[in-house]
Amino acid sequence: MQEPRLAPTRSTPMLDIPSGDVENRDVDP
Repeated sequence: MQEPRLAPTRSTPMLDIPSGDVENRDVDP
């Protein structure tokens, strides 16, 4: 699912983290 990657973290809190988008996300590892 590459679509959620563009979506806000609220929609994908732990879906894009493993994808390597942690830098693009507002999540703190």
